[in-house]
Amino acid sequence: EEFQYYMRQHGGAAGSISAISILKRVFRMFHEGDPNWEIIPSQRSDIGNVFFTISDQSGGKDAGRLFSDDYRNATITLFYRDYSNLVAKNALEAAKTFISANPQEQVTFRLAGGLIGLLAAVNEEIENSYRLNLYLVLITVFLLSYLTYWSLMGAIIVMLPSLIAQPLTEAVMYLWGIDMNINSLPVAA
Repeated sequence: EEFQYYMRQHGGAAGSISAISILKRVFRMFHEGDPNWEIIPSQRSDIGNVFFTISDQSGGKDAGRLFSDDYRNATITLFYRDYSNLVAKNALEAAKTFISANPQEQVTFRLAGGLIGLLAAVNEEIENSYRLNLYLVLITVFLLSYLTYWSLMGAIIVMLPSLIAQPLTEAVMYLWGIDMNINSLPVAA
């Protein structure tokens, strides 16, 4: 519950859902819908009753998205309005910050599933491989130019536009707010 709140406040999430969200709503319904009862039950028997009700009513299908059959694993789904590189980075950083600041006994967080997690992983790999790809492209152009003209000076002259265009491309991308992602990497390189 604290993680969900933190991610909505600091991680940029527009909304979230977890077993705790459903547990609180069902517990409220046990008390005639009184908003004062939308809390996490303090007694284990009440928690067991609520989880049994959730599992029984959903037939186990929808409950499987929230928690495992043995109740040892649960998911927290966060919803975002945007899926940009910056949003993915901020969400991942906020999650890591919360987890390091709030250690839990017998709780292991596994981060970044879904679209944001996939986007963050792809963008991280892109950042790591961008310079390598750029150098490989420049070396390939240089070698092919050298093999075409059999001249070191000719290869350098052919390389000059590429060497000038690369920083200009990065500057234009920065000024127009185009982030480096799976779509822009091949064009930039």
